[in-house]
Amino acid sequence: MSGEEGSSGGGGGGGGADVNRGASTSRGGRTASRGTSSWSGPRHWKSRRNEPKREVPIAMPMPDDGVATNVALNEGKYQDWKLYLPYDEYKAGSANEKNVEAFMEYIERKAAQYDFNNILRTMFFEIILWDMQSDETFQNNWSSFGEDLLFQPEELLACCAMAMHHKLLSLPTQDTTFIHEIFPRIVDFGPVAQLTSQIIYGCGKIKMVCFKGTVARLVPSHHICTWMSYKCPLCGTAQSVRQPDGITIFPKSCRKDDCKWASKFRTMDSPFNRLAIVQMITVEESVRDRKRDPMRKTKSIEVELTNEQVDSVFPGDDVTVTGVLKLRKHESEYLKDKEKPITLTPYVQAVKIISDSKIKENAFEGFSEKELADIEVIKNHPFPLKLLVHSLCPSLMGHEMVKAGLLLGLFSRTPDDSADRPDVHVMMAGDPGLGKSCLLKACASVAPRAIYTSCSASSRTGLTATLRKEKGQGTTLEGGALVLADKGVCCIDEFDKIASNHQALLEVMEGQKVSVAKAGIICSLPARTTILAAGNPVDGHYNRSKTVAENLKIKPAILSRFDLCFLMLDDNRKKAVEDSFAAASSENVPAPAEPLRKRLEIRKGEKIKTVTHDILRKYIEYCQTQVNVEIKRDAGTLLQKYYVHLRQISKPEEGATSAVTVRQMDGMLRMLVARAKIDHSYNTTEAHAQDVIELVKHCMTDVLSLGGDDGNHVNTRHMHSPGTSMAAKCRQFYRELQDKAEQKRKKEFHMREFESIADKMGMRRDLLDIVDSINTQAYIIKLGNGLYKLV
Repeated sequence: MSGEEGSSGGGGGGGGADVNRGASTSRGGRTASRGTSSWSGPRHWKSRRNEPKREVPIAMPMPDDGVATNVALNEGKYQDWKLYLPYDEYKAGSANEKNVEAFMEYIERKAAQYDFNNILRTMFFEIILWDMQSDETFQNNWSSFGEDLLFQPEELLACCAMAMHHKLLSLPTQDTTFIHEIFPRIVDFGPVAQLTSQIIYGCGKIKMVCFKGTVARLVPSHHICTWMSYKCPLCGTAQSVRQPDGITIFPKSCRKDDCKWASKFRTMDSPFNRLAIVQMITVEESVRDRKRDPMRKTKSIEVELTNEQVDSVFPGDDVTVTGVLKLRKHESEYLKDKEKPITLTPYVQAVKIISDSKIKENAFEGFSEKELADIEVIKNHPFPLKLLVHSLCPSLMGHEMVKAGLLLGLFSRTPDDSADRPDVHVMMAGDPGLGKSCLLKACASVAPRAIYTSCSASSRTGLTATLRKEKGQGTTLEGGALVLADKGVCCIDEFDKIASNHQALLEVMEGQKVSVAKAGIICSLPARTTILAAGNPVDGHYNRSKTVAENLKIKPAILSRFDLCFLMLDDNRKKAVEDSFAAASSENVPAPAEPLRKRLEIRKGEKIKTVTHDILRKYIEYCQTQVNVEIKRDAGTLLQKYYVHLRQISKPEEGATSAVTVRQMDGMLRMLVARAKIDHSYNTTEAHAQDVIELVKHCMTDVLSLGGDDGNHVNTRHMHSPGTSMAAKCRQFYRELQDKAEQKRKKEFHMREFESIADKMGMRRDLLDIVDSINTQAYIIKLGNGLYKLV
């Protein structure tokens, strides 16, 4: 702010026009020097009468040199009284002065608890409520402290800040003359409530509130002017005017008794010019709030952060906000011949904001004795996985293996912020009407922190992050579903209907973050989210001659991020394939005595007493936070052998279009840890590894086909394969026929030779279509009796 480079408009702010009219009457002849009159007929006076009364600006005189910073705002024996209590005139023996003295006496007795040099550097200090409420001397000196904190928080905080300010001025430090405003921070205020309409709209005056919520929107920080110095253009008298909420307010008149000039005040450089850094965020109902109704719009409220609180939280963070609930006035434009409408919007001026990610909770905090007893019942069950499988979605019969895979995703989240993702992403694909959406909603119901969304009504930025330009606030950053579900589960239905650009999800699913570099905002938002997705085939039914990527029109790069991809088909053919595949095993990986699918099914006459979703949710939260699993050598060796087996059967020369990579091995290790958590086991076992292997085999049945009469399985494609078009298959098959013809020096082939070649290339399922296609295009000629000639 350069000196004398700005000036107020004619009449100034804060009622300057009225002062001009009065001044021109008392001092005629000087009106011309202040500009022409703004009167424009009878309509002008009618509109002026309809204006609401303007607030008188708060102004303080300044020394002539404009430098002595400890003189101008001095009221009595307290420095900067008007800085903290601008609407309260200083009176010796007043209630506010007694409160300031009571807190000063408390600071003197508790001086060992405060680092005054750090307070002088950071300009804030903490007020620990439980310590003050247990101090009998302080309670006697300030008996109404608790009531004042609830119903008069602004005055109470101002008195505490002024007392600390007075203490800092007494320190033997030369910089104390330039102390700016001190911010007190309340600690341990309660009770902590959820963000509901009763808290937002249930009061008619300012009061202190404390609530939990999730940060949904973030506005970049900016500086506002809280006090501005002005100089009278006539006599040169300086004064400092308070700028409430950063709104420019000009002096009403000159502070000199024999001047009273009322317009065209000029700004000036001065130590009394005060700036504050502020940031607005939007906090909505917490994702963990089980009373949150997904069928209505989520309630939210704006929160104003100041000083050290700026940039301390990000979209997706669960926060506990303690602050002063206030009303902000938004004045619209003047309406002709009508009164000026005023809109009041509630907001919270944060006194203390804590991100739950920075809090290390106690091991059993948040669990009641009854909940711990219910958790113990599940732990002691002979087969916890079976109990949880049938408790996840009791209304949907069958699909035990799919439910087991979804449970691995729910249990995979860990409390620590490790560089490697612990999440198990699960995809469900297949024919419509088989309960995929029902399973996703059940997962969202039992997860401690979950968001359910559908891609049919979501955009790519709606899942990740959105940048918006809003009037008066600039560019704002708003987190999407994956960001808001940080450290939780995001259930995405209709995954096949997502926008064509899937690249935005690649970083989220593997890197656990959303990077934003747009409109001058460069940041990375955490998105440590487990994704459970479901999709329907584009043709209306699943085509077995195509891979999952071809059926769902999803790029293989996205599909490869899913650790498990289940097929839900509306026929009995897959069950026959599963039974045959479960009987088969590799040489290095022995088959279990009883397949997992059989063990999960309810036998005839067996009854299972399922647990409620509330108990299941607590058990998942308990295992996520309290069970740290260690991978033992025997279980890891078993998975290693199976991984080697998959590599051998997925070689490119055998016709597989996508070989098994290390990503599949990492996924099996994550599933192994989640499987141990379901049993509340701190160590993995071979049985856990065998269950993981069977789930992976179950997901691979869509890429296996029954071979010849021996019933052996022929690997045609990997489950993450992008697939090959029919035209490409025909070209590959024709080239192979040409090579065989050159080797054998003959052009006639029997159908049995075609079958042998197709088996080696992994095209046995599409052999008839390929032969018909190249025959129609005259690449081969049918001679009869199963014989064909290469042209």
